[in-house]
Amino acid sequence: MINLVVADDHPIFLAGLEKVLGSNKNFNLLEQASSGDEALEKILSSKPDIAILDLDMPGMNGFEIVKELNKKNFSTKVIFLTMHSAHDLLDEALRLKVMGYVLKETALLDIINAVETVYKGEHFISAALSEDIISHSSFSSAANEVKLLIEKLSPAEKKILRQIANQKSTKEIAGLMFISYRTVEKHRSNICDKLNISGNNALLKFALENKDYF
Repeated sequence: MINLVVADDHPIFLAGLEKVLGSNKNFNLLEQASSGDEALEKILSSKPDIAILDLDMPGMNGFEIVKELNKKNFSTKVIFLTMHSAHDLLDEALRLKVMGYVLKETALLDIINAVETVYKGEHFISAALSEDIISHSSFSSAANEVKLLIEKLSPAEKKILRQIANQKSTKEIAGLMFISYRTVEKHRSNICDKLNISGNNALLKFALENKDYF
């Protein structure tokens, strides 16, 4: 059973979201909230597995809630619901270790998959946003530099990078490629070294932004 807290300040949208979540027998909706302050209070008191938060709410916004949870080393995973597809907001969400980023326009279709994916410890980003990131990157002035970096990768490393772009976990990649978990971790480390990237979720972000090049 996956325990959830859901927060959104639009009653009609919240009701629709609760109906979709309630249709899955593996989900247990512990609490709902209509403001950021109320959401934080209910997360702290009920300790859900996952909190589904509207990014823009009265009182505290989603980022402020996540910062408070991080300060307390809270284990609850967070999925953001948002109307914003701006790349800088996604970057900030990933930096703060938000596991899911779901656009409201597709939320009722995406949310069950998002919850199940995040519960497994994997990231979920709405497909429309992933495609937009890729499209945006195609016109980047740094495209040639990216291509040169990717050329440094071995065939096996490129295969792993493709799977990361498909939002596969290390365990899933190991199974798909018939190699050990430790081997995948070593490849991931080597890829980061060759691409000159570091930090939480940097490899996932690079893979999504540059999927067309490998």
